[in-house]
Amino acid sequence: MLALIVLLFSIGYALQTIGNLHYFGGQKDKLINLYPSYRNFLLVCFPFLTIGYLINKLNLDMRYRPSLITVIALTGLVISESFFQFYHDQFYRKY
Repeated sequence: MLALIVLLFSIGYALQTIGNLHYFGGQKDKLINLYPSYRNFLLVCFPFLTIGYLINKLNLDMRYRPSLITVIALTGLVISESFFQFYHDQFYRKY
């Protein structure tokens, strides 16, 4: 189940990243940049709902408490990904 969640979310994230970076041109780029192609139930909602279900079912919220270092490291990764997306769009934007 966890492998399916990771696979579906990764496909959605890859489609969104490829669309935002405009790797393809013409019709392919227009098709990938449509919101329903990467923001749909199967690629976004299902993974998050299933992770929440598994956390509740397995009582992981009571067993695992992340350390402060882990929280800071993961927050840093999210911020760096946002900066990458922002600066890539600024310097490589196609008009």
